[in-house]
Amino acid sequence: MLKSYLILEGVSCVYAVNKLKREGISLYSVKKYGKTGILILIARKDVKKVFAILQSSCYNVKKVFPAGIARALRFCKRRAGLFVGAFLFFSAISFAQTYVLRIDVVGSGAYYVEEVRAVLRRHGISSFGKFPPSTALAKSEILSLKDVTFCEISHAGGIVTVEVQADENADLLKSEPLVAPTGGRVERLVVMRGVPLVTEGQTVEAGQILVDCQIEGRETVVIAQAEIYTEIAKEYQAETEEGALSMAQLEYGEQADLRAERSPSGWTVVGTVVTVARMNMK
Repeated sequence: MLKSYLILEGVSCVYAVNKLKREGISLYSVKKYGKTGILILIARKDVKKVFAILQSSCYNVKKVFPAGIARALRFCKRRAGLFVGAFLFFSAISFAQTYVLRIDVVGSGAYYVEEVRAVLRRHGISSFGKFPPSTALAKSEILSLKDVTFCEISHAGGIVTVEVQADENADLLKSEPLVAPTGGRVERLVVMRGVPLVTEGQTVEAGQILVDCQIEGRETVVIAQAEIYTEIAKEYQAETEEGALSMAQLEYGEQADLRAERSPSGWTVVGTVVTVARMNMK
């Protein structure tokens, strides 16, 4: 049941309480209010009736305000605009943290704005769409654009910022793929730019392309390095073991884990040789 508080003011308000009781008004509480007043709690449906009963008396019904649920509803009604504004504010924050409102391309490589936007669309990043949990593939594709040396994608307040930096001296770099100089197992592959065609642990043949300079018909500069481990077993006509190992190291370089075994015509050197292949890297 909805209830309301009334403030009655006048001399000997207790008589007013008795009068209301005689008229069948249920009083749920009666408290002293100030020096000459009382605060009564009645059913909300009886408010008009109380005013009618006391209108010709010496008692003044000074103030009426709802109690319990009614008071809460009245409070909410008076502040509806505030609640709506707060709801819209927090909804906007949630939307901005999840969705994309605008895409900005900045940096020295901002002239790639159309290509960057096309890459983002292919990876599900577009205006009024949800921002994906990962942008690694999009960044990798943007980095493969010619002359691009750096890319970072951030999302804050609904704004996606793509920073693209281009190397002014990129025209001096070779536009060639990284090719395996020898056959073996790729143990380490570092690709800063270009399209990797192999993975670490994969066995390759001499002349095989490791990192390509072509992406969707466009040429890009490859910046990459690969370490290829090759197992060898080669016979050297040397008088001593040290002589055979020295000959092998001259042929294969210092990055070799080799040992020599006696053979009928000299020494057979076996072990692992590390070959480093680079493109536009020192």
